[in-house]
Amino acid sequence: MPTRPDRLCVWDGAGGQLSLGDVGAWTRPPDTRIVVTGTERDPSELITAFDTALLTDTELARGLATWKNRPDGLDAWLGVRPEAA
Repeated sequence: MPTRPDRLCVWDGAGGQLSLGDVGAWTRPPDTRIVVTGTERDPSELITAFDTALLTDTELARGLATWKNRPDGLDAWLGVRPEAA
C-alpha cells in the first residue's frame, strides 16, 4: 500500500471468508503478489481493477512520501497509522 510503505499488509480470502491485516514491518524489499483463483468471472475485470489500484511509474517516481500520509480508509482493518494519528 503506498499509504503504508513500511508495513506488510495482507488480504487473504477463500470461499466466504476474508481476512485483512497488518502483519508487521517489511523484512525485505516490499513487493506485491496477487493470486486469484475462481470460476465464473472474466479475469480481465480483476486485472483491470488491480491495475488501477497500483501506482504508475510516474506516481512512484514522485516518491512514497507523497502518499504516506494520505487517508486510505483502511484503519478499521489495518490499524491506525502513527503518521495519521
